[in-house]
Amino acid sequence: MVVLKQEFQNRKKDILEKVINLYIEKGEPIASEFLVIRYHLDLSPATIRNEFEELSKEGYLYKCHISSGRLPTNKALKFFIRNIFERNEIDEWKRRWIKKIRERLKMLKNLEKVVEFLSEETKSFSFCYLEDEKAIFKKGLKYIFSSIEEIDESELNLLEKVAESLENFDNEIRKLEIKESPLVYIGKENPIIKVDNLSFLLSRPSLERGVFGILGRKRMPYQRNLGLLEAIREII
Repeated sequence: MVVLKQEFQNRKKDILEKVINLYIEKGEPIASEFLVIRYHLDLSPATIRNEFEELSKEGYLYKCHISSGRLPTNKALKFFIRNIFERNEIDEWKRRWIKKIRERLKMLKNLEKVVEFLSEETKSFSFCYLEDEKAIFKKGLKYIFSSIEEIDESELNLLEKVAESLENFDNEIRKLEIKESPLVYIGKENPIIKVDNLSFLLSRPSLERGVFGILGRKRMPYQRNLGLLEAIREII
């Protein structure tokens, strides 16, 4: 009986992870029928819908009002990121990025170019703060506003909130304490820009006091982006 219960739990976790992966890829509610077809699951759509209901009750999925499909909650994304760390997927991506960065190191002659590279590769607002030099480099402001383009008209005040937060960004990033690396803030957990549509990824440089970071859409490729931050942390 215990084994059977564990099998059901594993199945539910597997379904949740597949929903999150599809959400990151497609950015839209995921229907049970599509999940079965996409992953060739040996389960009926009705069984998937039952699991959706359970996952919704547990706070991992929610139903979008314009679709019968489900979307992952911030709690689900935290579950997803925790699994990424447990499976060492970030290290795998870090090794790929280290090779690529070393090939381009001559082009990345200074930190401003490194931050620009980080921004373009992640399609995110990227920055670097070095405490000893009192220097802050920022690139990719355009990506913040494109990341929240899907907001409802009633939430247009988010644009004003983001703009106000960015005005104080330099002061806030200087006060930020990074106790672990890498660090991920989902949605309104972000200590600087409390907008639910965005995620905030941070990493400490290995040789200097400060922080590298990216601020981008919540459905970003976390393994890839965290791997890049860790590669930069190791090389720079």
